Amino acid sequence: MAIQKVGVIGIGQMGMGIVQVAAMAGYGVCAQDQSGTHNNKAKAKIEKPLNRLVEKEKFSGEARDKALGRICWCTDMATLSKEDIVIEAVTEHVELKEKLFKELDEICPENTIL
Repeated sequence: MAIQKVGVIGIGQMGMGIVQVAAMAGYGVCAQDQSGTHNNKAKAKIEKPLNRLVEKEKFSGEARDKALGRICWCTDMATLSKEDIVIEAVTEHVELKEKLFKELDEICPENTIL
């Protein structure tokens, strides 16, 4: 199975880095966090280093725009049911992770990599 679409749950420091790198590598990325406000902050934080790369001429403005265009921001976990791989980057809380993976197991197709 070729991976084309990546889902990332939890858009803290680690999650933002995963989203940015995946989008820069050409993958469609669904960034999921329960808070729409948190998603808006993460979007701005991801734009900042991409803009710096453009300023340093290590990344073109067109490439930056394409990378940012590959990211969809969502608060609904059901959106992740269409992804080829889902990467969990939530806080280190065992009960939360167990609940999260149980829900992902129910909504994602059998071939989705968790």
